[in-house]
Amino acid sequence: MTDKEKFISMMYHDDRNSRYMACRFSKEGKPIQKSAQLYQLPLLIENENLNFVTINGFNRYRRRTSECRQINAVFLDLDLHKNDGDCHGEVLHAYHAIKDAIAEGQIIKPNLTIDSGRGLHIYYIFEKSIPYRLSDGNENTAGINAFRLIQKSLAESIVEVLKNCS
Repeated sequence: MTDKEKFISMMYHDDRNSRYMACRFSKEGKPIQKSAQLYQLPLLIENENLNFVTINGFNRYRRRTSECRQINAVFLDLDLHKNDGDCHGEVLHAYHAIKDAIAEGQIIKPNLTIDSGRGLHIYYIFEKSIPYRLSDGNENTAGINAFRLIQKSLAESIVEVLKNCS
């Protein structure tokens, strides 16, 4: 199994027949989005020079909160660059600070930590996705509030760990 296949398997294990948005940027810097169902993602990822794929599933072809079908993970994007220069040292320092905090029990170990080239992407993947809507069509307020609380708590923990990083 390739790294891409492992990523897809881990991230989208509890698919609810959702659509996922994949995006790349044109030479002019304009976003070009494509929508795909789970079975289409490996080929799309393989054949496109993508900048990102959404972690949450959507009902339709748009990446809007009103179209969200399921929440699969908490994603934290740590931008560690101060300018357009090389930030490898800062990324490495932050990675080790997070690794040490995990070993000391200060933060929960993420499922994935990826060097984005300008920082770190940290993923906490839910064992079961959180449905954005209930069967009656109303928003799953309790689930959404729980997600936001978890997201805030994880972000604050990471910020605390990294406050002494340069």
